[in-house]
Amino acid sequence: MASRSGAWEALVSRLSPEQIQSPEFSFDDPIRHEWFYTPVDRVGLRIGDLDADQMTDLRTLLGDGLGANGTEQAFKIVQLEELLFSTSGGREMRNPGNYYLMVFGKPTTEGSWAWRFEGHHFSASFTIVDNHLVSGTPAFFGGNPARVPEDSEVHAGLSPFSREQDLGFELLNSFDEGQRAHVILAGEAPQDILTENFQRAEMGAPEGISVADINEGQHAILMELMDVYGDRMNPALLDYQMAKIRQAGVERVHFAWAGSTEPGEGHYYRIQGPTFVIEYDNTQNNANHIHSVWRDFEDDFGYEPLRQHLAVDHHLDMSPSRTEMIATLGSGSKIKDDEHAHQRAHEQGAPHSHSNR
Repeated sequence: MASRSGAWEALVSRLSPEQIQSPEFSFDDPIRHEWFYTPVDRVGLRIGDLDADQMTDLRTLLGDGLGANGTEQAFKIVQLEELLFSTSGGREMRNPGNYYLMVFGKPTTEGSWAWRFEGHHFSASFTIVDNHLVSGTPAFFGGNPARVPEDSEVHAGLSPFSREQDLGFELLNSFDEGQRAHVILAGEAPQDILTENFQRAEMGAPEGISVADINEGQHAILMELMDVYGDRMNPALLDYQMAKIRQAGVERVHFAWAGSTEPGEGHYYRIQGPTFVIEYDNTQNNANHIHSVWRDFEDDFGYEPLRQHLAVDHHLDMSPSRTEMIATLGSGSKIKDDEHAHQRAHEQGAPHSHSNR
């Protein structure tokens, strides 16, 4: 297996001594779990300070975590920031150079290290254990405007989230009246994703309609919608996520909606199973400002793989390592169903606050 640290090492070879120091933090630094998707002050290696060759190496590193599609969408988000920078009169808080790389621990083929790429409307955190990419969440993708007007002087027609929105409405419109009674939770959408930027994602029991209660055509649309979010991941990470979803029971995945049922008006949906939640919120700027995220209830920031890694190091009797599961999975698979049902596990609720818009 190629070294996961190779892309970082290639980038380092092009950096000045000052640049090398800027993104490096200890693996245990609390800042590793402090993530934001708003235009706040950040630290690390700033992309606005990189030359063309350094940016090429950065894209390679991002590709290792996000895959080709995720990397492309990430830089479309940067393009949207260029538009905001232009329309704001060049306000520094909208500077498209303000996206940062941070590295936690020493990149190596043994042991644990992590990295994050983050800026306004984008944050993705990756954890590596013994050269295996074990986590790529939280993964936040957002955009304002979600659809750039065709007459815009900057990035006219750019629409990085068209499939997330269009497939969501297609699925909603496929439900009959009885199904909609379960799917639509409220007539008003929440102002933001409910998991916000909490370090741990906690939701109550899944709401809405379950996969067990939809027809084959609706199931196909839901799987296609999940594929859109899955395409933002390294293929091996997607395989890992889907293995966990199948193990917990695909039939236990739920789809829920809140807000308007018409495009152009505030709306929200989520896809939730026992192991994960995908949230999409489009309520600001006349419903042309999208926030979306994939959260893993156990593995955000690599919590569970790291716990198991430490248990193995200390010879504790634990379940099989998730890193072994990842190592044996193939790559590039799309989201698929599973024929096996699993016993329903108890889901615990959790309060939420409003800390980071």
